[in-house]
Amino acid sequence: MSDHALRLAFIKLNVPQMAPALAFWQAAMGFEVSDTFDEDDFLEHILSLPGQEEQHLMLVERKVPLAIDIGTGHGPLGFVTHDVPAALARAVAAGAKVEMPPTEVAPGLTIAKFVSPQGHEAELVHQKPKCD
Repeated sequence: MSDHALRLAFIKLNVPQMAPALAFWQAAMGFEVSDTFDEDDFLEHILSLPGQEEQHLMLVERKVPLAIDIGTGHGPLGFVTHDVPAALARAVAAGAKVEMPPTEVAPGLTIAKFVSPQGHEAELVHQKPKCD
């Protein structure tokens, strides 16, 4: 494997209102605000999961009204978890809608999908260790 000079740093989501979006991602997935930029044109919160401060989820609210169309140009945000049903339950309790309940899609591979209150799709994944 070659040593790349690149690494994934963030995924940015445009949101219509910051407060409910921030509350959802904090309650549903446990994100914490690691930095904030409150500029003339936008408010941006940079979120990290505890112990994972190098990859960020960034929420951006434009201060000038902007119609946000989620569209079909991207797939879901992916999260690895040891307990798909529990993670999905937290997301639903925080306001998510279930798109796909926990389903074993291949031997030892369980996934579930949900949509945030702002319309962003996320996928929860658990792969059981393979026994050799």
